[in-house]
Amino acid sequence: MRPAFRHAMLAGALLFTVAADAQKAATPVDSGPLTDANAAYQSGDFEGAREAYAAKVGEGLDGATVLYNLGNAAFRCGRLGEAIAYYQRASRLAPRDRDIAENLRRAYHERQLGEPAPPAMWLHAIGRSLVGSYTLSELAIAAAALYWLAIGLTASRLRGRGGRRMARLLTIIVLSAVALTGLAFARWWGYHHTGAGVVMAEKTEIRSGPGDSFEIVQRVSDGRMVRIVRPNGQWLQVVAEGGARGWLPTSVVAVTQP
Repeated sequence: MRPAFRHAMLAGALLFTVAADAQKAATPVDSGPLTDANAAYQSGDFEGAREAYAAKVGEGLDGATVLYNLGNAAFRCGRLGEAIAYYQRASRLAPRDRDIAENLRRAYHERQLGEPAPPAMWLHAIGRSLVGSYTLSELAIAAAALYWLAIGLTASRLRGRGGRRMARLLTIIVLSAVALTGLAFARWWGYHHTGAGVVMAEKTEIRSGPGDSFEIVQRVSDGRMVRIVRPNGQWLQVVAEGGARGWLPTSVVAVTQP
């Protein structure tokens, strides 16, 4: 195996190791600030634990672990929509965490609608799976590393090193970098241009306008997911899971993605 090819393979292996470790490094939270909340949860005071975890999130301690714990406390309190919202937020920070994924799935099963329906098109399903399996930071780091690797191989080619094998390898690396850039952009776009939330009221109504005097479009229950179109004072224009379009009070929606 030629040195350049061997170095590229080693760089690729290191790249995926870093990507795997990045998620592990993102989830642990120092147990010190959470001592009281953890003690309340372990003693069965789930409402007290929920309030304590929520206070920490309000202070900016909003990593995947504390959001996951807050979701667990909310679920134990019977706050299904709130639990789903916090599990979803935790999942965006640690998309491959099995405990978060399992508890989110369990919460979905408690809804009237069950688990969310998969995308109708298989290509859309694959794309969403790829984008959702990695954080924006992981995708950006991986793409940047591949670009630097491509620059190094290009420099070697300009010095007359390598042959067809290096040219093929360079093509693969560049195409992979472009693909990762596309996935990173999709992830970024989802963060900044796609508002999402979860209904956290046992019963509420989607109305045709931003006010209680408007016609009821659909009655929805705890745990129904919505796409947020735009806010208007104390109301949010939404498209609900299932396609109903209208307005919900801000107070009954737990925003998972502003």
